[in-house]
Amino acid sequence: MKTPRAGAGGPWFVVCVAMLAVGLGLEFTSDSVPVFWVGAEPGAAAAIGAGAAVFAVIAANFARFVLARAREGGEDADRS
Repeated sequence: MKTPRAGAGGPWFVVCVAMLAVGLGLEFTSDSVPVFWVGAEPGAAAAIGAGAAVFAVIAANFARFVLARAREGGEDADRS
């Protein structure tokens, strides 16, 4: 019986979520007035939408890679 190889995706995800939480906490607890925010600029909706689309494509490719890798190494895989 082979032991599954652990990838680095899980720990990196935890680190990213922790950094997001820290960043949002610092953002909402600071008393400073924001000098620049991309949402206040002309064309901001298009830039934010493009960023969201790029993120969705990267996330989908990552999920496809992880799921395909899990399917290849599973013990219940079809071995015909």
